[in-house]
Amino acid sequence: MDKKVIEASKRYARKNQLSLSAIIESYLKELSSRQKKMEDLPPITRKLAGSVKLPEDFDEKIMLTDEIAGKYL
Repeated sequence: MDKKVIEASKRYARKNQLSLSAIIESYLKELSSRQKKMEDLPPITRKLAGSVKLPEDFDEKIMLTDEIAGKYL
């Protein structure tokens, strides 16, 4: 692995009082969980997953509130 990545990871681990092993294990569990969730989706949904890129400041609650308000006003 890249030495810069290792050093940055060690700093992150120290700052958050975690071991690198715990961080890696958590990350791998999350990846596995995402994969399992994707496998449970219908094929068309899996194909479309990730095709829409939203802005970083996108707030789903605000969008839904605005859409619902517009529908009933």
